[in-house]
Amino acid sequence: MLKTEKLTENVVKILTDPCVYIILDKKIIIDTTQKEYKEDLKQTVRKFISPEDIKKVILTHLHYDHIGNVDLFPDAEFFASPAAMCITDEERINFILNPQTNKEFDVKLKDITQDEQLKEMFDIYMTPGHCKSCITLYLRSENILFTGDTYFNNHCFGRTDLPTSQPEIMQSSVNKVFELIEKHKPIIAPGHDY
Repeated sequence: MLKTEKLTENVVKILTDPCVYIILDKKIIIDTTQKEYKEDLKQTVRKFISPEDIKKVILTHLHYDHIGNVDLFPDAEFFASPAAMCITDEERINFILNPQTNKEFDVKLKDITQDEQLKEMFDIYMTPGHCKSCITLYLRSENILFTGDTYFNNHCFGRTDLPTSQPEIMQSSVNKVFELIEKHKPIIAPGHDY
């Protein structure tokens, strides 16, 4: 069983590496952590909601440590950035960064910017740099900013030395996150608790 923290009455943070978030009333999961945590994640999610009841899973980006347990949510739709839709099969291994996870990652991704329910809930920002598929999500109703691996609570940002990183545009994405923090004064929900 993994530790949890309630960010609000409606949003649960599962403290693993990377973090997983549950938006209870909408039956949404944000990121699914590494497959090594599969059984613990399953048990922890069950404390709050049945994994079979999850309707949507949002992936802040496609690195192996964020997508390792998509199979825990068999009835969910899976969403990622428009850039994630353009990744070819040949490129996938360099995006996912793990051959085994790449082989097992078999879900149909949908463009998050095309889903009306998600657009009503979130302000959705493309924040490439750590990789081109990174997104940041502002959940208006809860004043929470999900920053994935673009920005962490200790004023650091995600690595830019990976095969598909875009270091030349990372600062622009971080600046966008800073603007959102300044504007909304939100609870920050990063991909990792570094």
